[in-house]
Amino acid sequence: MEKKELRLGNLINLHENIVVEVSEIKDRSIITSHDLEISYEYLSSIPLTEEWLLKFGFDKITNEEGDFYQKGYVRVSIDEYEDGWFNFRKRVPSQLWKDNLVTQIKFVHELQSLYLLIEKEELNIR
Repeated sequence: MEKKELRLGNLINLHENIVVEVSEIKDRSIITSHDLEISYEYLSSIPLTEEWLLKFGFDKITNEEGDFYQKGYVRVSIDEYEDGWFNFRKRVPSQLWKDNLVTQIKFVHELQSLYLLIEKEELNIR
């Protein structure tokens, strides 16, 4: 994992199985919310899953378009053609969802960063 990928509040993996929250970003390490200093070489991204979307308060919706997850005007769906990628969409009132693809994401910290950028609020675990 690289420094440029992170922002304060991101959730990431320590040794691929312990979730930590970034509270400070340094040149060669991060400080977690529990005041542990950890080098970037021991950190990895958390794969985005349905479980994480639900933890962040997204609702699962199934309709004629298929399954997707929605929170306010943000919609996330699995891209059936590219394994593991999620489509991140922002709905603009009076426009169709399909016209507003923002980007594709694969990891929890990407969802957190995009949501903050687009909605101007943090994604919190409920």
